[in-house]
Amino acid sequence: MSLNYENEFRDACKRSLEWKLEIPEVLYSPEPVLSDVNGENCIKAIQEVSSHYTAEEISQQCFWYMLNLKPILEDVLDSPLYYTLGYIQYNKKPVFYTPGNELRVKLLDGVAPGTAFNLHAWLTTPNMEIIDLTFGTTYGIVNNVPEVVGLCAFQHSSKFDENMVYHPQLIGDDYLKKIGALVEISAFHF
Repeated sequence: MSLNYENEFRDACKRSLEWKLEIPEVLYSPEPVLSDVNGENCIKAIQEVSSHYTAEEISQQCFWYMLNLKPILEDVLDSPLYYTLGYIQYNKKPVFYTPGNELRVKLLDGVAPGTAFNLHAWLTTPNMEIIDLTFGTTYGIVNNVPEVVGLCAFQHSSKFDENMVYHPQLIGDDYLKKIGALVEISAFHF
């Protein structure tokens, strides 16, 4: 692939700061976070949480869902995770894509409550591994493709091929709060 996820991630951090958004301190590490054992423990935690939600609920609340899974997975992995906003090039077509200039305009105009807009959320490890628990479900529900509902991404960014390319645009949840797209909900219900 000609694009480098880490470079795009660093650009997303810079962009977020330039837009005066709060972002966490980002630590980079060559050490993988997603080992087989960690992956198994994550899958158990994810299954426990996701069993309380329908596919439709997860697809409609992907921002909230990923944000609330973040501390659970950080605990399981014993690593910081970075809430990442952007889009995916899926089968060589941009999905959940909004150009940067339109994202910037939303900082001024906001979004009406309950309004859907094109942006996706996932988690990035310090090693640039990607944890995405909602793309398959959201894409499958929105596009009526049941065979991808429930599919998750759980691997290093370099392991994806040209049919699935992640493009970070912003880091952290401050953007969603400022435009009114993230409703504060205390925690998952069980």
